[in-house]
Amino acid sequence: MTTPIPHAALLEAFEEVRRQFVYRPDGWFDRWRVMRPQGSPPQLVGDCEDFSLTVLAKVYGGTWPMIRALIFSGKATLWHVETPDGGHAVGELETDLGRFRFDNVSPVVRSAEGFVSSRPHYVWRYRTSPLRLLVKMFPLGIFAAGVIFAAALAAAISFGGLPT
Repeated sequence: MTTPIPHAALLEAFEEVRRQFVYRPDGWFDRWRVMRPQGSPPQLVGDCEDFSLTVLAKVYGGTWPMIRALIFSGKATLWHVETPDGGHAVGELETDLGRFRFDNVSPVVRSAEGFVSSRPHYVWRYRTSPLRLLVKMFPLGIFAAGVIFAAALAAAISFGGLPT
């Protein structure tokens, strides 16, 4: 992951996702995911976080380990912003030409500074932490792991306590 990501790869991924993207909010349960084509003609159906994660996935051929590596290395992130319409996510990726931001609303990829100045109505709140990304992308897996851990802890306590 030390080789810089080519800026052209980001532009190509952004355009590919943008051509097929159809916005649909998650509803009451906000789940982040990499979108897969559905229907005919193929459409990518999701919301703003899904858009950004799918662009990042396309940069590296759609693999979850590479998205995770990008986010954990700091080369990519999702920004949470407030807009007049509510919460919104903006993707950011470090390329060989610098850091660039993109979202499902803007028709172009812009430098991080250029994106901020082109969106004066966005209030930049925070960057997504890797832990938040894991919880949002795998909420049932995290929940299941928590249930298993709690059951194991309860069993250990009921059978004489935890080992010292």
